[in-house]
Parts: sequence; C-alpha cells; structure tokens
Amino acid sequence: MLGYTAREIDEKFRNRALGFVHPDDMDYVNREIRRQLGNGDTVTIEFRIVRSDGRPLWILGTGNVVKGPHGTSSLIVVIIDNDRIKKKNLDMEEDNRIHKKVLANLPAGIKCVRYDECFTLEYLSPGFLSLLGFGMQEVMERFDGKYLNMVYKEDRQRLMNDILDQVKLSNVVHLRYRSYSKSGNLIWLETVSRLSEPDSDGIQRCYSCVVNVTDTVTEMEKQQSAALANRYQAAVKWWGDILF
Repeated sequence: MLGYTAREIDEKFRNRALGFVHPDDMDYVNREIRRQLGNGDTVTIEFRIVRSDGRPLWILGTGNVVKGPHGTSSLIVVIIDNDRIKKKNLDMEEDNRIHKKVLANLPAGIKCVRYDECFTLEYLSPGFLSLLGFGMQEVMERFDGKYLNMVYKEDRQRLMNDILDQVKLSNVVHLRYRSYSKSGNLIWLETVSRLSEPDSDGIQRCYSCVVNVTDTVTEMEKQQSAALANRYQAAVKWWGDILF
C-alpha cells in the first residue's frame, strides 16, 4: 500500500509511527487520536498517507489499545485502502456543492411537483422560496403541500385548462399566472415545465423553471392603459366634449 520495503520504512521513518501521514492531515490525525482515546480505547480515523512515489492515498484506520503485561499500552491499527471510495464521495460532495450554488444563484426558481390533481410539492429551490418569502416548512404547512394551492384562486381554473390543452400536443408546458407571497402581494410567475415519464415508483413528475415577471406584466398593463386613454382622448377630440 505504501510502496516501501520494510527496510525503507525503518530507515525513513524509524520510530515515527505517523511519519507517512500527509503533512496537511498531520495535525488533524494527532488531535483526533488524542480526542478519541480520551473517550475510550478505540480510534477510527479517515486521512491521507503519502506513498513512496509521492502520491497521496486515502485510508481508513481503526485502532484498539492493547495493554501489555508490564503496564505498557500499544495502539494496534488496521489500515484499509479507502482511496477510491473517499475520492468518489469527495467528487459527489463537490458536485452537490456546485449544484447547490447554481440553484441558489440562478435568476429563476426551480420546482418539482407530482403530476396529480393538486400538483403535490416535492422540491422548491432556494431561489424560488426566496422569491415567495417562505421557507419550505412554511410552504408545506400553509399550502398543505400542494402547488395548486399556491396559485391565486382566480387563476387556477385557467391554469388547469392551459395545462390540459398543452399536454395534448407536447410534454413542455408554458404558463403565466399569479402566486401568493408571504408579504401578501400577488406575484406574476412564468413557468416552462417538462412533464416526465413515470419513474420507477410509478409517479409522474413535472420539472419547471420559474421566473418572476411581475414588473413585465405591470409595464404591459400600464402601456395598455395608456393606449386606451389615448384612444379616448382622440375620440373626445374628434366627436366633441361628451362621450359615452
């Protein structure tokens, strides 16, 4: 495992039992051995060693204190090559860290709901929760874990009709509707959703990207209102002061 012969180990490390520990892990290993031995006679530590070729290797060491006949004590350690598993776990942790960072910083929210009559909630990204002002637990309690309950009542039937019409033609659905926020204001949301095939558990899910378009809708309403007012003003100017 280390790549040394017994003679090389004796010459290079002599009586330094932790001589082959990676320099960056040395303080941690020393502290952890003393901490665990302060609570009992067993030690389990995951750390890196340095092979003879300079390559670091993750290992898992499990040790037990053995009492000698003359009052001496020894720590007998079993070393397991844990490099492949540890590196795989580290890669997974890094992937999860990147995914969480991406989800937290996207200018859009992400959601996953079941494709059932109330769109049972399974996941709302931190960005989406921040947009609404709720925590996940608050959402589950206030809206009974159903995404449909988060949609403004007056928009629900139209939403359902739009979904049913669009899924007849494609598994991608575009929607615009209002949702409740913690502040009490209604927020206009635009979603692009993909309806997946049923998973191995038999549940069909819908994955969506959600964008806050409240400012866009408000600006459109202002423009429409201004255009309507201009038409009225033109009619008054043309027909006279009295207009029904």
